[in-house]
Amino acid sequence: MENPHVRVPGDYGDGQVGLSLRSLLKSITPLPVLDLVAGRKGRVFALGPPKSGTTSVASIFREYCRADHEAHRPRTVAEMYGHFTGQLSDDDLMATYRARDKQLVLDVESNCFLAYRPDLLAAAFPDSRFIIAVREPRAWLTSIVDNNINFPRDKNEVLRQWHRVFFGEPGQQGMPGDEPLVANGLYPVATYLEYWTSTYDRCLGLVPEGQRMVVGTGQITKRTPEMLEFAGYSPKAADTGASHKNRTKAKHDVLGGVDESHIEAMLEAHCAELIERRGLAQLWR
Repeated sequence: MENPHVRVPGDYGDGQVGLSLRSLLKSITPLPVLDLVAGRKGRVFALGPPKSGTTSVASIFREYCRADHEAHRPRTVAEMYGHFTGQLSDDDLMATYRARDKQLVLDVESNCFLAYRPDLLAAAFPDSRFIIAVREPRAWLTSIVDNNINFPRDKNEVLRQWHRVFFGEPGQQGMPGDEPLVANGLYPVATYLEYWTSTYDRCLGLVPEGQRMVVGTGQITKRTPEMLEFAGYSPKAADTGASHKNRTKAKHDVLGGVDESHIEAMLEAHCAELIERRGLAQLWR
C-alpha cells in the first residue's frame, strides 16, 4: 500500500495536475546544463541540528544569491522518514535530493533535515560545498528543549516524523534526574545529546574535509566574509543581525528543574569525546 507521507522519487512538481512547462523543462534538463542556464556558481548546503544557526546562514546568503531555509519542509521530512523506515533506498533518497534541487534551483540551501545523510547528499552532488554550523551542546540543549515545548511532536505529522528520526519513540523514561523533562512530554537529556553528537559526527566524518567549512554558531556574524568567500561570493557590508535570526521566542524553565550535575554528567558521557576528537571547543571561545 502506498504511504501518502512518502513521495515518489522525482515527484517534485508544483502540486497541481500536470507540470508547467517551466517545471517540465527543469525535470528533464541535465543538472550541469541547468546549472549553466541558471548561472549557478555551485551548490552550498548549510547543515546542523535544529537551533544551530542554519536560519542565520540562510539570511546572510539571501543578500547574495538564491538561498532558502528548509525549503519544502514537509516533503523533505517525509522523504527522510521514508528512508529511515526502509521505504526508500539510498538510491531513492539521492534521487529525491536531485529532484528537489531541480525544482528549487538554489545556490545555498540551509537545512537541518539534509544533515540526516550528508554522505548521500555529497554523493548526489560531488561538487557541492558544505557549511557546518556547530552550536555548543549545553546552549543547544536549552534551545532545543524550549523548541520542543513550543512545537510539540503531536502538533502535526511533520513534527511527529522528524522527532522520531532525530529523537526516537515518545515516552522514554530516561534515568534519575530526567523527571522534569519526562513529566513535560520531552526526552531524556541523554537522548538530546546523543542526537547532537551523532549529527555532528556524521557531518564531520562523512563530508569530505576539502568540501566543508566548520563555523561556531556564535561566530556566524564575525566569519560572514569567510563563509561568503568559501561559497564563491565577494563579501560586501556584512549583515550583522544575521546571527540573531530565529531566536526562540517563548522560553521556558523546564530544564532549570534538572540538576546541573546530571546535565554535566550527560555532556561528559555523550559529547566530550567528539568535542575532543574534532577540536570543537575552539569554536566557542
